[in-house]
Amino acid sequence: MRERREAETRAHPCVLVLCLVAFLFALSSCPRAEGAATSADVLSREIRTGKEVSEQIEKHWTRVTDPVLCARLEMILERLRPTLSRPLPYELRLVDRPEPNAFALPGGICYLTRGMLGFVRSDPELAGVVAHELTHADRRHGMIQMARNERVSLLALAVAVASRGQAAAVLLANLGQMAVMNAYSRDLEREADAGALGMLLQGGYDPVGMVTLLERLQEEQLKHPYVDPGIAQDHPDLTERIRYVEEVLEEKGIRVARKGVLGLLRVRVSREGPEWTVRLDDRPWLRCPEAPGAEAWSARVARRLEEQMQMELAPHEILLVGEGPSRSLRVGGKLLLASGELPPLPTQTLDSLRETLVESLLEAQKKHPMGRFLQ
Repeated sequence: MRERREAETRAHPCVLVLCLVAFLFALSSCPRAEGAATSADVLSREIRTGKEVSEQIEKHWTRVTDPVLCARLEMILERLRPTLSRPLPYELRLVDRPEPNAFALPGGICYLTRGMLGFVRSDPELAGVVAHELTHADRRHGMIQMARNERVSLLALAVAVASRGQAAAVLLANLGQMAVMNAYSRDLEREADAGALGMLLQGGYDPVGMVTLLERLQEEQLKHPYVDPGIAQDHPDLTERIRYVEEVLEEKGIRVARKGVLGLLRVRVSREGPEWTVRLDDRPWLRCPEAPGAEAWSARVARRLEEQMQMELAPHEILLVGEGPSRSLRVGGKLLLASGELPPLPTQTLDSLRETLVESLLEAQKKHPMGRFLQ
């Protein structure tokens, strides 16, 4: 049984190549002058083609029907569906593959692997993957790519899309067509990234999830430079995509604050015995003895900490300024806590508070190092 599974795993790239070859030949047989057919005919042909390819894919890749996992995908799709422009039967399907991957077929069917669900750290990240693939389907990128491929053989294109790895690069290089593939892939990916950001904003998801997801894919590439990273392989350089997404967010006036999406550097206030305690990622940071106004004061300091402690900080931006009564703790250039505000507890000093903040920041950045690395 084990040998059979290993053989099936080795066969999967070839299987998908053959499926996509069939898909591309089907597309190539469609009339070039779509004006000769009605828009309904064109749409029907696109949907039919996608279904035929999906049938071939699911003959070789097991579809996951876990109701909890499928419900999570369905919830995201329903929030994004109103942003889609074409009347396609959009559908998200999950397949039992370990690598993080996702791809869209003509006609609105989008596939995600179980590995992708394990790779994302939050719904905004998963919604970013879904929105990107839905944009490909909604804007007919599969059809556009085929129309542009007059100079590229069907087999080479199918291998590039399906294998997404070194084998594809070798084949395309041998055919002298890698430059052609890269030239048109970049603009479609940019359009898909920009479209996905708009969908996320309209759907109520934090678009920074796209940044953190791409950064971790970049991290995986650096860790395993010779291992096929799945979703990232047939796309433009990940550093380029990250910068482009950040530029679009900046143009929209959206700050790239990663901690909310990643669930790191979380601040909360709770009463613990005779004290109010401000915690940072469940680590006790500031304690205030019970007294009139203690709860409100702790909450105010916690709000400052929530605003100022960001993943993008460097440790040296958490510093102590001044001497004696005028000494203060500043984070990112802003006042967090003045010496005169500090509750009179013998083991609690501005130095110890700074040390805890630096430790918490470094611990969070270890869990997501690429954000800092790419600054």
